[in-house]
Amino acid sequence: MTGTGRRCIEEILRRKTPDGYYLLPCRQAAINILKDLDGIQVVDVGDKVVVLVKSRSLARRLASRLLARDLLEC
Repeated sequence: MTGTGRRCIEEILRRKTPDGYYLLPCRQAAINILKDLDGIQVVDVGDKVVVLVKSRSLARRLASRLLARDLLEC
């Protein structure tokens, strides 16, 4: 993982919503990968998808996988 990718993931993990979710902004193409995963909520917002995750470790793993496939919006 590059330095910018690592910084992107750390920035995502630095903030949570008031109700305790990490938000992962993704490209629309990520919806095919995300639809079968447990422990996440997927919100379609037009040309983007936002993934809500409660678990920090799951958010980190998911962000790394999406970044590797160039689907994470940083």
